[in-house]
Amino acid sequence: MQISANTNHTCALNTSGQVFCWGANAHSQTGFVSSEAEWNPRQVPLPFAALQVSAGKTHTCARSEQGTVHCW
Repeated sequence: MQISANTNHTCALNTSGQVFCWGANAHSQTGFVSSEAEWNPRQVPLPFAALQVSAGKTHTCARSEQGTVHCW
């Protein structure tokens, strides 16, 4: 379990490798193409189970066990 927060959005990683994000979404940093804020946690559709998540100012990245990185 991990949580990463930045100025306007937050993402959490559960023990199954699923990432959930919520908050401001002007740059789609919650993982969904929309400028509308996502105030309820929504699962980000990733091509792998995540091992780590990191929320930046206008982006978020997740890393897999194999070292693959996916950013949005």
